[in-house]
Amino acid sequence: MPATSTPERLPDRTRLADRIFHDLKQQIVGGELPRGTRLPTERELAIRYGASGPTVREAIRGLTVIGFVEVRQGSGAFVSASGDSLVAMSLSAVIQLKSVEASQALELLAVLNQHAAASAIVHATTTDLRRLREAAESLAEVRSIASATTGVRSFHHALVRAAHNPLLEVICDFLADVQIEVAREVADESIVLWIAILGELQAARMRFVEAIERRDAKASTRLGRAFHDETIRLITSLPKAQAGRLSDPRLDAMLSKVVNRMDRAS
Repeated sequence: MPATSTPERLPDRTRLADRIFHDLKQQIVGGELPRGTRLPTERELAIRYGASGPTVREAIRGLTVIGFVEVRQGSGAFVSASGDSLVAMSLSAVIQLKSVEASQALELLAVLNQHAAASAIVHATTTDLRRLREAAESLAEVRSIASATTGVRSFHHALVRAAHNPLLEVICDFLADVQIEVAREVADESIVLWIAILGELQAARMRFVEAIERRDAKASTRLGRAFHDETIRLITSLPKAQAGRLSDPRLDAMLSKVVNRMDRAS
């Protein structure tokens, strides 16, 4: 009887694909393969791990699904993971799976911003405080939806960056973007409404910033809470605002926008 080749058994192939997947994932997380790096070719990986082509492709598909790798037709596989985009995807999934309400997500932003302010009082440099004030003052001069959303995002980012806590920074950036998308939806893309809301918030925003500049922890907590409460009051008072959950398809689309924006910005 002629000899026949023995196909790779499924259990062995699955275990080997898992090994390749976890090895490459660890190299990405550990910084050995930074964002933008081209992965070794399928043939190179097959030789390195003693695996077949299908096994290597299975591992790469797994990395693609979780957002660590992007396959470009004709060019190969490239590392696409970034801290911001991975956190955004994870938090977005949790929000939808747990049917978290929009108000709950925004309440968490308020709590984290107060924590960021407390940390900024201790750790902020003179440059950090200057950037925070500049970001806050710029919101008095918005003239378009783009400048309004960019300004709000810059203010939140300046606040959490002054805390010098990278994890807090990524989470707050995501939640601030969720708030911006909710505001865009209920304000119906009206620059008139955006200018009105930002104008009403400006005094409270500047009092919050001034408390941080004075490094007054008690005042920053109180004024930060007041600023957040006024923000939510103004957003929810708009005619289009309505009680809803983030499991709603319309709000799913908002989360997708946030994830995509953070991925592009990374």
